[in-house]
Amino acid sequence: MKEKTNSELAADKIISYAAKNGRDIPVCFQDWLQWLINVFSIERLLANNADYEVILSPENLKHDIFRECLVLWVNCALEYQKDHKCVDFFGEVYEWCFQSKSKASRMGQYFTPYSIGTLTSRCLGTQKECEDTIFSSEPSCGSGRNLLALWQDADWDKRHIWYAEDLDPVSVKMCALNMMINGMVGYVVCHNTLIPDDFIFAYAVNEVRDPIPCNYFSIRQISKEEFEKINPWQPSESVPKAQLSEPHSKMQPIPNSLFDYEP
Repeated sequence: MKEKTNSELAADKIISYAAKNGRDIPVCFQDWLQWLINVFSIERLLANNADYEVILSPENLKHDIFRECLVLWVNCALEYQKDHKCVDFFGEVYEWCFQSKSKASRMGQYFTPYSIGTLTSRCLGTQKECEDTIFSSEPSCGSGRNLLALWQDADWDKRHIWYAEDLDPVSVKMCALNMMINGMVGYVVCHNTLIPDDFIFAYAVNEVRDPIPCNYFSIRQISKEEFEKINPWQPSESVPKAQLSEPHSKMQPIPNSLFDYEP
């Protein structure tokens, strides 16, 4: 029998949790996404002096199932990053376990195969820099699969700002988390790109890594007023970066030992 992937194992856990508690699977999946966003919020990072031993300790993450799924997610991402690759973990979980063909057809919501995203990325060739920064934008981002493919082929030593948009709140949360764990810096916005004044919510991703690269991760929900100041093509008008309470050198990077989980 073929060994299950980490995303399949995570899906099994979410499905079992939903059945045990008499809840809909998509609702539990969304609860997990929001739980993860709270875990990696910049407020929690700063409140705990970026000490991941404290932030990710079982005492602070009391939801056992969600924590086990978190471990599967991070282990999967770290394994891919060893080979300078990215993985759309949440897209796989959502696609394999929660998105029926009838729903996809009804919503017009189909995820781009990762292989196509990689091919598109390579067809684009070298990205041009603007004032030493490379800006990339994707409307209708879904789980961020195309941006991940572009990031995988990019020069990680250069400064990139990523900008993603989607009308579906679940897709926005998946994209923000995918970008975060892969070290991408940027913004993910939930709105209708065809309606200029439309705004539902948005996230700033990995502010702590820009402009100084480091091994820390963060997500922060931003207001409509802050979003209106963001122009991804004009870095001089970008939102001011979050101020860290401790120098990077005093922070504790995310320890691999926290994710030595065996399902």
